[in-house]
Amino acid sequence: MRPQLATNTKKLFEEIERLRLSDEIDEFTFARLEREIDNLLKIDQLNAYLLRGALAGLKHDLTGVRENHQFALKLATINEDKATVLQNHATTLEWNGYFSEAAKLAIESYDIFPSTYHTQRVIELFIRTGLFHQAVNFMRQYPQKLQNDNYRFFFQVEQLMDQQGVSDELLQQLIEMAIAVLHKHEFFNFHNNRIREELVEDESELCFCYTIKVKRSMVEVIDLNYELAREIAKSGLPTSLTLNFVPMYEVA
Repeated sequence: MRPQLATNTKKLFEEIERLRLSDEIDEFTFARLEREIDNLLKIDQLNAYLLRGALAGLKHDLTGVRENHQFALKLATINEDKATVLQNHATTLEWNGYFSEAAKLAIESYDIFPSTYHTQRVIELFIRTGLFHQAVNFMRQYPQKLQNDNYRFFFQVEQLMDQQGVSDELLQQLIEMAIAVLHKHEFFNFHNNRIREELVEDESELCFCYTIKVKRSMVEVIDLNYELAREIAKSGLPTSLTLNFVPMYEVA
């Protein structure tokens, strides 16, 4: 890729990232980006489709996200490029709260082209999805490569899950329920600082709290928490899970 072209492509990716973090879509900027990406399509199809997929993610257009990344994957000729496409697809899905699908793509990316970065992304998405046992097992394979200050926390959550007889799949189901309530109310902005995972001591017992910061009014967030509680009550999930693993929303 020519240096100037590479620089312009990087600027487009950075601008989309800034738009995503702003929580507001400037329609004029959006239209300009679409034009610039269309122009890029004539000379760099791979990156143009990646950018199109990311732009579709800003509109929460999951069909557009998947289609454009599939086009990009067909154009990728070496494993490193294929892994990059899958990782970009995973990141765009992660922005929108589709953590389980993103984790599957991250694993595919790692299998094609293992690297420290792809290893870290697998672990991050496993944690975001609630797959703590899988995350810790993955970390144990790479003690030299990954210096993660949160390792002790992950291990403590895994221990709590074992004590309560909670599987990765059960915790994943609980988290997906919390995401689904927000999607129902057209909330799709799940960048990293939106979610806080922590262990809280309650009456000498540990609870795992999965808190999602929502940019809505206090009244709306209270209503969302009540709705989530009703959905959990109807779900029939075991009390060993619902008493010690608590998803909730708070005002961003």
